[in-house]
Amino acid sequence: MTELTLLRAEVAQALADFACSDDEGGRERLMTMASILRFNSLKVAASERSPRVCEGALEAIGIVGYRNDTPYSVGRHLRDALSARLMVANERLHATDASLLLIAKEA
Repeated sequence: MTELTLLRAEVAQALADFACSDDEGGRERLMTMASILRFNSLKVAASERSPRVCEGALEAIGIVGYRNDTPYSVGRHLRDALSARLMVANERLHATDASLLLIAKEA
């Protein structure tokens, strides 16, 4: 539950920041290195926390969570959560963020 709560809070805050981009100067703020670092960090955090949330649900549900024909199925959620690390590799984002942190003044 803690992992899910933290993930929801991070997503909600990022969404609120993104929604504020509609005001004057908002688009420019989204293009700053601090914003790029923040959204990269959100992607990494989500791709690392989501599988842990699914694994916790699977532990609570038990073996029935592996079945696809029940309302308690977690298998697809776990597979999709694990794929997030592969689609845009976290290692690549870490390398990009490291380079940005070396030159970012506002982060």
